[in-house]
Amino acid sequence: MRIKGHLLLIALMSSHFVVPLVHGKENFIKAMITIDGVEKELIQTIQENLFINDLTCDEAEWRVRHAAKKIDVELGESLNAFGYYNGSFSKKVEKKENCWQVFLEIDPGPQTKVETIDVAVEGEASEDEEFQNKLELLPIKEGDYLRHDKYEKIKELIETTAQTRGYFDGKYLEHTLRINKAKNLAAISIQYDSGSRYRFGDTRYEQNYITEELLTKYISAKQGEPYHNKKITKTYQDLSGSGYFADVEVKALIDERHDGIVPIEIKLLRAKRKTYSVGIGASTDTGPRFLLTHKNKRVNSRGHKHETKLLLSPVKSNLSFDYQIPIGQPQTDYVGLQLGFAHEDTDTSESDSILAKIGRTKLRTNGWLESIFLELLQEDFKVGDEDETSALLMPGISWTKIRQNNPIYPTKGYYLSMETRVATQALLSDVDLLRLKFNSKGILPLGSKARFLTRLEAGYNVVDNFEELPATLRFFAGGDNSIRGYEFESLGPENSSGDVIGGEALLVGSLELDYLFKPKWAVAAFVDAGDAFDTNDIQIKTSAGIGVRWLSPIGPIKVDIAFPINDNDVDDFRFHFRLGPEL
Repeated sequence: MRIKGHLLLIALMSSHFVVPLVHGKENFIKAMITIDGVEKELIQTIQENLFINDLTCDEAEWRVRHAAKKIDVELGESLNAFGYYNGSFSKKVEKKENCWQVFLEIDPGPQTKVETIDVAVEGEASEDEEFQNKLELLPIKEGDYLRHDKYEKIKELIETTAQTRGYFDGKYLEHTLRINKAKNLAAISIQYDSGSRYRFGDTRYEQNYITEELLTKYISAKQGEPYHNKKITKTYQDLSGSGYFADVEVKALIDERHDGIVPIEIKLLRAKRKTYSVGIGASTDTGPRFLLTHKNKRVNSRGHKHETKLLLSPVKSNLSFDYQIPIGQPQTDYVGLQLGFAHEDTDTSESDSILAKIGRTKLRTNGWLESIFLELLQEDFKVGDEDETSALLMPGISWTKIRQNNPIYPTKGYYLSMETRVATQALLSDVDLLRLKFNSKGILPLGSKARFLTRLEAGYNVVDNFEELPATLRFFAGGDNSIRGYEFESLGPENSSGDVIGGEALLVGSLELDYLFKPKWAVAAFVDAGDAFDTNDIQIKTSAGIGVRWLSPIGPIKVDIAFPINDNDVDDFRFHFRLGPEL
């Protein structure tokens, strides 16, 4: 809506559909447009191009008459932009009831079609496969109706691709749009000479925070390689994500290019070495949580880091220390050393454990994050009437992969995780163990506001003496991220006294449908099913429920109410509250 005192423009379509482009008020000039069979976007363009649209009722007559004369040119430009070259119109300008009124009746005529398109790129880019592939994505094709903006987008596509791929001396040999008004046909001809492709030159930077050897591993724009802007972007992202720098600027010095090379300049501002953070949270499973974190982002010039975390909650508490040593490509490849102490007290078990771990984590080229580790676990635990202490030395390997289109509320994506570890009494362990675990989540869009979520978790322990298997390695089901409608880790095989003692295997699945009824609010309906069990005795438990999701500034907050289905032992519903990412 324009502010008071400006023109009202209304478009009337031949189908008798009336589009009020600006709401009317008494003191506005009233312009009426009658036009047949065109898209709404053209009417909008006509409105925006009319200078008379900016005049008020009390404008001087000479100014209104002058603006009316400009309508001929303005309408012609608007119609031409959408391929109408043989249009006609009539106009009437008169003053009634102390305000000027403008009446326009437009016949756009036939719309021009594109008969031929000839787009060719010469120079080194003619042999550049990626450049040539871009030319297959032209925004307009032969047989389409002509639009000037799409013609301009062809040139924009060529220029953007040239700049992105280092053809900085490119120029047009020809760019013409020929119109045959008699036949309502158009011919597009664009010839572009890319010139030579530049290469990366020397990289200029000043810093003494980390070693030059480590810094150069973050630089993707390697001297002598063909220029590509995505390598500038990746260098910026990797340096910014390293944690060593508070501010990063990476740019190609295009104005200083010479002899086929472009120098690169990097400006770096050192980040604070030590940081502290405090966090609070809550969930139905663990109750209120308090988290204190201390980070040293740069222990030395070789880029070592360490992090200490203290997590306190009524159910799970732990103190952990992690030390990272970058190797290979530091952003995706490092050695980690970990020491941790944990206490866990659920309705089914209680445990105190000490963990020491060493491993190498590396992002593979196929997108899988691989971790090869050796873990030493000593745990004192009580499960049912068992009161044991066990120690296990476990080599293992895990793979994780995640893809999503939005970290806050993804509508498409997946999470996959697989892990296997072993222990043997022949190597400092109290039990022989082969442990397999799989976890997956998937999200698919259903229209623009709904999505379908799936979850599957499976695990299996091959163990010679289950009684000596620590509680944290046994499988339990139930809770916020398991089978809602049941208490946290309340499902699993029972001993003779009816106490849940955990199972050798786990299988839990979930289906959920979410609907976004407001920009930050969604409702959900779901069903969960599965159990923790021994291989000779599986009893599937099922629950269903509804929930609400709030996309808060700190992440999705989820509240669910779930009901067990056909379970004589449990006839009540449970509320579930949790905060955290979807994948």
